[in-house]
Order: sequence, then C-alpha cells, then structure tokens
Amino acid sequence: MGQGGSPRPQYVVTDDLASVVMQWAADKGFAVPARPFFGRIVSALEAELRRIFEPRGVDVVILPWEDIKRRLMDLIEAKRNGVPVVGLERVYVENCDLRFDTTRIIGHSKHPSKPRWSDLGRSNRHGM
Repeated sequence: MGQGGSPRPQYVVTDDLASVVMQWAADKGFAVPARPFFGRIVSALEAELRRIFEPRGVDVVILPWEDIKRRLMDLIEAKRNGVPVVGLERVYVENCDLRFDTTRIIGHSKHPSKPRWSDLGRSNRHGM
C-alpha cells in the first residue's frame, strides 16, 4: 500500500514464455529445454524488474500462464452461449472456431542520438 492506504501501481508480466516457446518449437520441429529452464529465466527477469521498479514505488506482479488460461477459458465457456469463439492469442485460447494471429509491430529509430520506439500498427504474427 502506498501513502494514505492507496495501492501501489503494478507492473504486470504474464509468465507465458515456456508455453510460447514450446508451442513454437512443436510447430517447427525443434526441441526445447524442460520447463525449469524457463522458470529460471522468468525468475531472473522478475528480479531485474523488481530492481528497476520497486525503488520507484511500483510492484512487480508475475501472473502464472496456467491461471490466466484457466480463468479465460472458464469465462469463455460461461459466456459464449453457442456463439463461435474468435481467438487472437493462441497461447491462451488454443481451440477456437476462428483465429486471427496478429501482433503489434514496433519500429525503432536507427539514429543513435535519438533512439525512439513507435507503434506501427498490427500485422500477422511471424510464421503464421
């Protein structure tokens, strides 16, 4: 809690690295390390994010992939009422009636004295 009892802002990260890489590897015929390998990467990421954000009054929250997926699928099943499911993110909604594999495209200024990222819009996911 921040001053006056108000909650601190949060930097939220979804822990879907293992799922994304394992899904991609299965589609492309590659082998990947076991899940503990990815757990160590996520732990290191969390430690680095805490180092950056906590001194600035921001809490880091890592959301487990399994929890997000289960809650999302429960919500979809409870609310769909026979309507087809359109998926935008196969990591969380694997089985759907129609899929749009899209992603944000980000551009970076190559000028060294003026590094700048900008949102270029949406496009098909690479390899989809």
